[in-house]
Amino acid sequence: MTGWRPLAAVAVVALAVRALAVWWLGPGPFGPDGAGAAAAVALGGHPYPVHPLLIGITGGPRALSVLGGTLAAVAVAGMARALGGSPWAGLVAATAPLLVHASALAGGDAAATGLAALGVALAWRRWPLLGGALAGLALAVKPIAAPLWAGLVWASWTEGAPRFASGRALGAAVVATLPFPGLWDPLVRPRPGGGLLGSWWRSTGGAPPAPETVVDMLQGGLGALADLPLWTGLHLLALAALFSRRWGLLALALAAVAGPALLLGEQLRPRYLGPASVLLVTLAGLGRGAPALAGLLLWPAFAFISQLGALRAQEEQLPARPTLPWPDGIAVTSAYLDAGVCGATSLRALAGTLAEQVPDGGTVWVVRLRDGREGELTWPLQAARPDLRVEVLDGGRCADVGCVARIRQAGGPVVYPSEPAGCATPVIDPGEQALAQALTRAFGGGARYALWP
Repeated sequence: MTGWRPLAAVAVVALAVRALAVWWLGPGPFGPDGAGAAAAVALGGHPYPVHPLLIGITGGPRALSVLGGTLAAVAVAGMARALGGSPWAGLVAATAPLLVHASALAGGDAAATGLAALGVALAWRRWPLLGGALAGLALAVKPIAAPLWAGLVWASWTEGAPRFASGRALGAAVVATLPFPGLWDPLVRPRPGGGLLGSWWRSTGGAPPAPETVVDMLQGGLGALADLPLWTGLHLLALAALFSRRWGLLALALAAVAGPALLLGEQLRPRYLGPASVLLVTLAGLGRGAPALAGLLLWPAFAFISQLGALRAQEEQLPARPTLPWPDGIAVTSAYLDAGVCGATSLRALAGTLAEQVPDGGTVWVVRLRDGREGELTWPLQAARPDLRVEVLDGGRCADVGCVARIRQAGGPVVYPSEPAGCATPVIDPGEQALAQALTRAFGGGARYALWP
């Protein structure tokens, strides 16, 4: 097939794979920023403002992820064509495990990756200014797409490229980020105590590396890459990319993957390498065996998604999901902690109940959960009822007895974890245990998350 037909076929396969992955993970805004980004459509104030804008256009965070992941696969097909290869390279992007994972979550990863990959494809197809602008705008969806800027460097070396194509593309990318001055703060003005939103220099304690820490940084990054699990498919993709013999582009592709590893060190998570792997996926799919490689990658992609979906079904009391086996199993707990919390479905249901019942201008008290996961309740509640005051109770600053007395005096409903014993993953930080127990003694229990009165 020639013309648009291979691109359409790639889109159909990518969309089908992602639809099945979404079903396997189960319903709801399951993802690293699902509830918050969805609420930001109405509330605003999101640190990456293009993300909620796109959610509003597409109708939901997971729909956006599916469409973004499909766009990435089509973009890879276009990138392969620009390199003189077959557009069937897009099939490898359609089934690459890290890209499938991101496309099934409610988060900005897949959308940012799709937009940046489209930008690179256009820059390689003689549209460097437009392509660079899209790659720059992708960072306002989520800066996780930044490693794809390595692809813009190659724009001058594609067939028929205009003069200074790489410089034009990179310049346009920089200009596109200017309306969003805070995008690069975690890199150039880090806040060491602010997590990834405050600093990307996780391998050096949240601060830019000093000369004497560079060796440790390199060792940590290479060690993190060496420890990547086989289900990610990166080992197979790197091997297949060697056969492309595009040594300059291969060096850029490996640099794109190494960048996040060097910055994050031992805190590297496979999910962060999804956008960084797009150039590697493109090179791996240049050969005639692209459809076979895509088929091979389906097993680890669905094995991981199915086992993550099974854990989520257990933790959130969803219908059970079938699982695919994988040699030695797959450790999915960290991926679940990254995207959800035990009982999240109950929290969202409580948010709906509170939105209907709390009087105008009332106060709702919520115990802080690990990693800010009380947002599964607070974000949809605030989006539905912006008139309400939401107070998050922090055990580190709120004495047990004092909090109970304060709540009784002020009135208003309180939501707290009372019986999380059925959870296999942690619900609250150890510092919140005493507060949660005090609230249970004062107001009663009987559910994973209790509501009083």
